[in-house]
Amino acid sequence: MTASNTESLRAAAATYWTPKRLKDQFGGKKLLLAPIDAAELLHAIGLMAQDGSFSRDNMRKFTQINHMIQCLKPALDDLVKRHTKISIVDLACGSSFLTLAMSWYLTHVMQHEIDVLGIDRRGDLIEKSTKIAQKCNIASFVRFAKGDLQDIDLEQYGMTRIHLTTALHGCDIATDYALAIGLRHKSDHIAVAPCCQAELNRNLQKNLPEGYDGALAPVFAIPQISREICADLTDAMRVLLTRSKGYAVTASEFVPSEHTPKNRLLLATRRGNFHTQSYDKYETLKKSLGDQGIFLEALLQNAT
Repeated sequence: MTASNTESLRAAAATYWTPKRLKDQFGGKKLLLAPIDAAELLHAIGLMAQDGSFSRDNMRKFTQINHMIQCLKPALDDLVKRHTKISIVDLACGSSFLTLAMSWYLTHVMQHEIDVLGIDRRGDLIEKSTKIAQKCNIASFVRFAKGDLQDIDLEQYGMTRIHLTTALHGCDIATDYALAIGLRHKSDHIAVAPCCQAELNRNLQKNLPEGYDGALAPVFAIPQISREICADLTDAMRVLLTRSKGYAVTASEFVPSEHTPKNRLLLATRRGNFHTQSYDKYETLKKSLGDQGIFLEALLQNAT
């Protein structure tokens, strides 16, 4: 984006987003990523029109991005205080809205040095995100690479010390891969938003011992309910396994449920190396499910 185009877009955003309009739209709430301050980024990712406005759907996405950054702010503030340069990996980054918005916030608002790597197996999305980073003049510290999480080597990209690992809506076991990568690298903070947690339900339907009469047996016999319950159980087991590696973990809603049912955010902060009580709780829960665990357990077998 040329300097003249940037200035023109910023001017349009400043004209459109008057104090009154900002108050009417956001109720006076302070935005971490404001329309005027991030006009060129928001335009480049397709949310902001040339006149500075948003469509209704894009306004929803813009609000979600701000809320997500707000959820991550305690972790980002912690990293800014402790590290002169923050290393971030976004796994299964998809369209990379979070990667780009978070990078913009850290560099343009927090004025902090970063090194960001987004990884996804879809080459078309990687190419698109790379072009956006170039257009917004942030490609020197925000990179994208095509790769599969099951065999990605972060060190080949110079990412030897990871401060923040993120993965939004990594489908099914992609979230397990993302968690395992963050845990293996002893990432200071990990943030994942699970999606389509199907593995546990699939395994239970195939592998429950004949005559299984656990307390949840009637639930697992009802397919639609079993899928929903198993999604929650999967995330509970992910929390326990992550805690067992010395992390404090919380689960919260990061997108209003009227927008999407896939709105659980797991936030983990490293406190130590091990927490055996959490692993014991995982084993107890696993035993109650006919000894059916989740994929993350296998991925962590060799993690130290």
